[in-house]
Amino acid sequence: MKKIKWFCSFVLVICMVTGGANAQLTGIDETLSEYLGVNDEMRFSMNLQFEQLMPFEDETLTKINSILSHLNIKSSIVTGSEDVNSTIRLAVDDDALFELTEVQSESGSTLETTLLKNRMLTSAGSAMDAISGNTAGDELAFDGLEALREAEANYQALTDAIVPYAEEKSANFKIDKVGYARWVRLAKLDSEASAELAPLICAVLGSGMDDAFREQLSQMTFRGTLTVALYQLKEGGDDIAVYIKGDVAFADESKRTLNYLWAFASTGSQHKDTYKFEMKTEQRPTDNRVIAASYTRVLSDKEMSLKGSHTTTLRAPDVNNVTKVEHLLSGDVDDNTKTVVGTQITTVKDTADDTTTTKTTTYAPDLMLTSSEGSGVLTGNVKFTQAEGKKETSNLMVIFDEASAEDFMGEVESGNLFAVESTMPVSSLDQNEDFVDEPQDEYLVGAPPLGMSSFQVPSEMASVDLDSISDEQKDKLMQEMFQELAGRLVIAVSKLPMTDIGLLGDGLTTEDYTALLKMISE
Repeated sequence: MKKIKWFCSFVLVICMVTGGANAQLTGIDETLSEYLGVNDEMRFSMNLQFEQLMPFEDETLTKINSILSHLNIKSSIVTGSEDVNSTIRLAVDDDALFELTEVQSESGSTLETTLLKNRMLTSAGSAMDAISGNTAGDELAFDGLEALREAEANYQALTDAIVPYAEEKSANFKIDKVGYARWVRLAKLDSEASAELAPLICAVLGSGMDDAFREQLSQMTFRGTLTVALYQLKEGGDDIAVYIKGDVAFADESKRTLNYLWAFASTGSQHKDTYKFEMKTEQRPTDNRVIAASYTRVLSDKEMSLKGSHTTTLRAPDVNNVTKVEHLLSGDVDDNTKTVVGTQITTVKDTADDTTTTKTTTYAPDLMLTSSEGSGVLTGNVKFTQAEGKKETSNLMVIFDEASAEDFMGEVESGNLFAVESTMPVSSLDQNEDFVDEPQDEYLVGAPPLGMSSFQVPSEMASVDLDSISDEQKDKLMQEMFQELAGRLVIAVSKLPMTDIGLLGDGLTTEDYTALLKMISE
């Protein structure tokens, strides 16, 4: 029983690590969405291997990788005209531990999984995020690439709206790395006009920002004159920059100075962007947000490249943080294949009590997307590395296998793969005798293992709105899922070769097991 408990703890850690890796792989996919997002169907099969995982020594790491060699995550993503259907399976060799399907549409999402029989989970957002707790708590204060996408969509509504308040005249404005602006549409807005255009102003300023800051901007008021300008290469020529400057106040009446400049230029398939955002308090206590970004992007039918970075500096009484995100990615298009290689590096520096801690996360993809008749298969690998200071703490390789992905898609299309059966019996736990406080015998028939809880499974499909239930109810759903996973692990583990499960024997020290439990608790 103790060995099984250790193994369950280990797999939960792996599931969390995999979840983090999937989230970051999704981030890369979003960054390259224009490049990779060309298929109605995307499928992949992932295997994992640790090259480093603190605090474990090489001997324990070898045993961890022996078990990882039996774990496999398969996924398919199908984009329809109105929704996106994502299916995931985690298996040990040929034994599926669980399957999960999420359907996302404009109206929200639904989630079904074999770990929660006869339940359909719903949410106005992502049901997966709602049940897993993957919320904006880990959200970056600023996403440079998202800021460019949103600003490109938002700025013209603002610069068109200032026409009644603006004068247009010649200019001579040199913008580093972008070029010269020879014409400007310049508006000096009083407080009343600024308030009238506030939603459009906040849409531009909030591009790429975290949700909490966008909420602050939505309640912002304007003090005195606000300058809003659109710069162009020449009269009637291409737009080249948007400029906003003035004094503002937040809902708590704290006053700030605002300075915003986004400059952009395109030559053929190449796009250059520079970005500056400064919002600083005029008096103590300091509450400053300073952002600088510079990017060169190429996207054509033959190649893709992304080079640049953005740096966000936050200064407040309880915050002293500098986050830098660097991109160096490139790819080639050849017939029906697209490649992606390079790095995405995030460095976070936090200072408290005159002590600075630095954490670095690196994602290094070496991927190929093969497309055929609207479907795509991802192959290659992504290396995921974390470091604290100069010390590497984890090094995970995510490997994508083509043959396994093709087999999985065949199951999805044939209907042999499904998340939840249409009708299910009540929980087998209901057939057990009443629980006892302490099992009188380790093999007592009819009494569940110590620590097992009884969960009532609906006899028919039931819908659960994750947006309206309590956190306690969500926790119970998660407990039921983990307990179901643990039960399936008992069967799957029993089939593994003894040479590959040394982690379950005496080789896992008390210290190593304690470290695994700490990973779970954190």
